[in-house]
Amino acid sequence: MVSVDYADYLECIAPNVRHFDRFLVITVESDTRTQEVCRRHGMEILFSRRLYEDGAAFHKAAALNEGLAALDQDAWVAVMDSDILLPHDFRERLDAQELDGQCLYGLAGRRVCPTLAEFRALASREPWTDNLIYTTFVIGYFNLFHLTQELNRYPENTSDDASTYDVVFSDRFPATRRRYLPFVCLHAGDTSQNWRGRTTDPFLETAGTPAEEPDATAEIAALLGGPDTHVVQIGCYRGEPGRTLAQHFARVTVIDHWGLTARVPAAALETDLSILRARYADETAGISNITPPLEHSAETLAGIPDGSLDALWLTPEPEYDFLLNSLPAWLPKLKPGGAITGGFYDAELLPGPARLVHLLFGVPDKTFAGRQWLRRLADPAGYLASLLPPVVSSSARGVVYLATSEEDVEPLLVSFSSLRRHWQGAVCVISAGDENPSLCLACARLGVEFRNVPASVLPELTMLRALEWSPFAESIFLDAATLVRAPLDWLFDALLAHDSVFCTGASNAVSTAVFAWCRRGGLPDLWCALAAAMLPFLGPKSVAAALASLARDGVIHVLPEARVWSGAVNRMPASTRLLALPRLARAGALHLYAPWAEEEQALLRLLQPLPG
Repeated sequence: MVSVDYADYLECIAPNVRHFDRFLVITVESDTRTQEVCRRHGMEILFSRRLYEDGAAFHKAAALNEGLAALDQDAWVAVMDSDILLPHDFRERLDAQELDGQCLYGLAGRRVCPTLAEFRALASREPWTDNLIYTTFVIGYFNLFHLTQELNRYPENTSDDASTYDVVFSDRFPATRRRYLPFVCLHAGDTSQNWRGRTTDPFLETAGTPAEEPDATAEIAALLGGPDTHVVQIGCYRGEPGRTLAQHFARVTVIDHWGLTARVPAAALETDLSILRARYADETAGISNITPPLEHSAETLAGIPDGSLDALWLTPEPEYDFLLNSLPAWLPKLKPGGAITGGFYDAELLPGPARLVHLLFGVPDKTFAGRQWLRRLADPAGYLASLLPPVVSSSARGVVYLATSEEDVEPLLVSFSSLRRHWQGAVCVISAGDENPSLCLACARLGVEFRNVPASVLPELTMLRALEWSPFAESIFLDAATLVRAPLDWLFDALLAHDSVFCTGASNAVSTAVFAWCRRGGLPDLWCALAAAMLPFLGPKSVAAALASLARDGVIHVLPEARVWSGAVNRMPASTRLLALPRLARAGALHLYAPWAEEEQALLRLLQPLPG
């Protein structure tokens, strides 16, 4: 690996040394910190003479080729970035694989840890198979190949920095000779950084190997366990957590969350799983009060009576989809006063998992060393009913929102809070593009239908394409930053006579903050087709221009009364029923408008932790 001004990352991934017969680090003589790390951990040092030759910014391929030339040429070599941590049992699992000396091998994926806190929280908590980044070619953060094959050096004419050389190298292997090993790695820090030399902030502030996270499993188990107690451990990988739980609980039921016991047709993956299964069996051998890993299935759940569990022990990192799908099945199994406990909780250093815990369970009753948490529930079944109300099923009429970015989430939820004061019917939130997990969970908490749909190839048309996914025969669209101040019957009533209904805004232009349409009229299709025709000439303005054209030709109906206001709030007419605030929303200043701030506070109270 090449490490120049990367001593902090190199320190974090130093445990990799144990996997290899030789561990060669290519650096420069001026980088004394990297040299200190290498000497402390038994890494060999090679000073590059070519990294900056001919004025190159950071000629990584040339430096790697210097390192490759210094190795035994009849050997397997792993070329890695100096911010990659391999699995704990990497060498044992690699030795079990049947490798082809004519192939280039990569890893199945990498889990990226942008912060040191996240890296520390995960480094000792395998597996890292959640939230992975996958690639379609064997990318250069990890390459494994045999040096006797012809393709045993990196191309040096692709760039003068750390980019592209690995892609070109991978592409030189035919597709049949590019393969993936069935394990994943941990990536310290963000990706696609420092290709022309180190520019990012320090990852590890102090010298020395990062301390492992403390483990409070025994402390929590002693608090919750006792005679005749039953705990379900969701997720098994190593045997130690189960052994500890078995010392404190009378019965431990283990759920196979990561597919450890699955049978798969891929030979490489089945070989790897057989090693992991054998290791887990050895580590839990002789424990009589722990089950073997059970499939997470309806049959397994049926075998656990409701109200029988003292605790749910969540081993994996909290994830939106898993918990939303699993809690309705597991919470009824808890006794009154039973507990849910897990890890990865730190509101400041791990905001993502901590926010999920907050949204589902509120602030934990108690936190422990190692970022572990505990929450007791006095009435688990009642808690579930309040936590995830049933979604109002799609009906003939409904209100549609659209979210295309993270910036839409907060104003949309506040708008929905105001809508609920005047509309008790069906609501559907459509998210175009990558699914927003915070929005998905918030919709579940609020009992709102959520649909994730593809974004349009043409970004300007994403809104119109997304509206085609409305589940209703008659739909009202509301912009995210809209306060609803009165019932919406006047829009639905207008659909009795018209296929589509629009309103004028403050400037007498047709407003897109709110409109209604019938499926029979095909408004989104027509509007989108016209906007697409105008797109080459007008760009982003084509959507508004197409609407103006439809209004001018009488294709759409525009209500004569101005019931929607999108101008300055201090001039808002008293008759305004919908207040659209797109300018304030874009400026992030919705809180400056008092009614909006009041609605936001009401929503926050609604989403506060529920009574235990």
